[in-house]
Amino acid sequence: MTVYSKVTPGAPISGFYTVGDVVVDSNSIAWTCVIGGPVRTDDFGGVNPHFVSYMPDASDIGTLKTISGMSVFEEGQQMVQVQHSIITFTDVSITMSHANHYVGTEIYDMPLGVIGIMGASATFKLKCPETRAGHLPNGTVVDVAVGTATASNVSLTSTMVNILPKLSHTTTSDTTSYSTLTGTFLASLLATKLDGTTKNSGPVKLYLNLACPNSDDVADSIVLVSGTLRVMWIEHGDFAA
Repeated sequence: MTVYSKVTPGAPISGFYTVGDVVVDSNSIAWTCVIGGPVRTDDFGGVNPHFVSYMPDASDIGTLKTISGMSVFEEGQQMVQVQHSIITFTDVSITMSHANHYVGTEIYDMPLGVIGIMGASATFKLKCPETRAGHLPNGTVVDVAVGTATASNVSLTSTMVNILPKLSHTTTSDTTSYSTLTGTFLASLLATKLDGTTKNSGPVKLYLNLACPNSDDVADSIVLVSGTLRVMWIEHGDFAA
């Protein structure tokens, strides 16, 4: 993908582009190429078929929770209403209780309606800013997952892991840094449907869940989470009755 700019408004009317190229016009509107090849005005018939532009309405996208170190970038495609939410974590601080050995943090609210999850992928890096021996010593297993329910057990089961299944890490040395964790959940198209309608008490919420399944943490522990979570989804509309 290549990003171009132009000094006039509207989609390009000439040039050669490949699918995925983006052209930002003078009004700061991004036009994405969906038909590659040479762009000629005689192809248009009144509409440029090579490029589409879509700025999602606020009702079409979700809401990122206000947490230090966390941001989101939204990509939408108007023709099929597919939404791609890219949530970035930069040393997001999460405290895991030694009494429970797990913690859930709400990170994102979907819009009202039935939500179809097309898939999700993530790369996380965890680190402990404290002395690990006194909190998460060598051999501690730390699981990370994303679900529509907050963590409520050390096993992280059911809807605690229905967006991104568990990624596990075992600490191996008394340092602050952990290894990078990667994972992917590619559902068959719309295999996962979530009821976030007004009738069903409101929008679907996403939670970042952490747990020590063997309960081998030795004190309350701060975990700093960095990385990226990508979720591809479609909103099917809301109803109250």
